[in-house]
Amino acid sequence: LIDRAVGNRGRALIVLVLAGTVSAGLAAVAGASEGDWPVFSHDAANSSFNADESELTPSNARYLRRTWETFNDDALVPGPPPTGFVLEAALGLVYPNAVVGVVGSPILRDGTIYYVDELGTVFSRDAKSGEALDPVAHWTTELADPDFANGDPPVAPELFYTAPIVTEDYLWLVGSFYGRLHAVARDGGAEVDFDPGTPEIDPFRLAPDRQLASVLGDPVIVKTSDRVLLLVNINVIVNDALLKGNETVLSIAYDITNPTQPVEFWRRRTIDIDPDTGFPYGTGVSVVSGLAVDSERGLAFGGTSQNTSAPYEGYPDPDLAPEGYVDRGDSIYAIDYSTGEYTWTNQVHVGDVFDLNDPVSTGPGRPDGPRDADVLSPPILFTARVRGHDRDLVADGSKGGLFRAVDRNSGE
Repeated sequence: LIDRAVGNRGRALIVLVLAGTVSAGLAAVAGASEGDWPVFSHDAANSSFNADESELTPSNARYLRRTWETFNDDALVPGPPPTGFVLEAALGLVYPNAVVGVVGSPILRDGTIYYVDELGTVFSRDAKSGEALDPVAHWTTELADPDFANGDPPVAPELFYTAPIVTEDYLWLVGSFYGRLHAVARDGGAEVDFDPGTPEIDPFRLAPDRQLASVLGDPVIVKTSDRVLLLVNINVIVNDALLKGNETVLSIAYDITNPTQPVEFWRRRTIDIDPDTGFPYGTGVSVVSGLAVDSERGLAFGGTSQNTSAPYEGYPDPDLAPEGYVDRGDSIYAIDYSTGEYTWTNQVHVGDVFDLNDPVSTGPGRPDGPRDADVLSPPILFTARVRGHDRDLVADGSKGGLFRAVDRNSGE
């Protein structure tokens, strides 16, 4: 088992591997085999659960002991920690070392554990010992950060809050601040240069039309009949906080069939375009959660946060809504990952508008509904017996205090 509760403890970078096995539930994860933990929550259903575990039981769990740990890995990265950037003092982003804590979950593939610290140093190690036993399979790579290097002054380093994801030959990582896609060869650990015409290593820029393409939800990789797609959501939280940019969220699929030449395949806004104005209805509706994937149905499921401005005058009165308007704020949704079209939306909280720069609290004297009631957790897929029949369901919970399970086909 991998202890996934790995925190940022300043100097410490700790990964625990405990006795037991990690297996099963991987049918929807391409290329996964027994013993793997290939995505942030074990499988495409986000179960975080090993249904085939046999060696670890409630009766013997108390005998688990730490197998290995790492500490002070900053010795592996020469040079000082990043400093002199805009948000260093404003947000207290003071880093004592060049390597700090792990925020995104570690993953396990073919006996190798991969993890990335908050500042973008990637580690590949033998999962049983934590050691670098094979110079080809085990390595340490410091990811390129061109936005920080070229900033005058830089706003912040490219921070990594999401888990890596692995394919046959590459480890993929998405930066959470500027939104850069990095690919690292599993053999040797060299980072892919997506623009070999320059002397520097250039990671792939997601949504180049966005000044800040921040990503806080874990990406997923899916296969269609003829493509390999990386799905990622560009949220507006950092943009709203720093630029007051009044943006909408973009769900984007990148074709990585040729892994050295990603191509945007489709993009979809969480807020539709008003045909009368040519602009989106309002702003916000970030997707901050990771995604769940149902490969049989060809659907990806996510959870959204609130609107950051009212989408129409008189909102949320449905009688005043423009014809065809769909409110996806604070919702669970399904999207066809082959086309990017929404299949259904189930709204958990109606009427939530929360402007990060002008917040309105909810509480005594504010009976008009929750505020900032995001559906933030990765959705969970499961099957349950409902009224005598098996139903395939997707469920998620919100900061507003609701947990809801809905039908995977209809959203009911």
